[in-house]
Amino acid sequence: MGKIKTTGSYRGKSNRLGGGGRFAQVEAEAAARGASNPAAVAAAAGRKKYGAAKMVKMAVAGKKRSLRHAHHNTGNHVYPHAHGTTSKA
Repeated sequence: MGKIKTTGSYRGKSNRLGGGGRFAQVEAEAAARGASNPAAVAAAAGRKKYGAAKMVKMAVAGKKRSLRHAHHNTGNHVYPHAHGTTSKA
């Protein structure tokens, strides 16, 4: 595999640990090499390097970050605990 950048960003995701950029780079590399499920390859590599607990912690943080910024793209307010209910602001 190629060298994974640890600074800057990759496709809009931070390359800092937990930012999603490193995961995206590994996923893209796996896809380029013909992996049938590149996200699974990246997840397995991350679990091997960081352990299952830390990978879960980073995934939860990414989900929270994603939900927090979801309404900026649609103009709707997203209420994650209201089963996907949205309302115009």
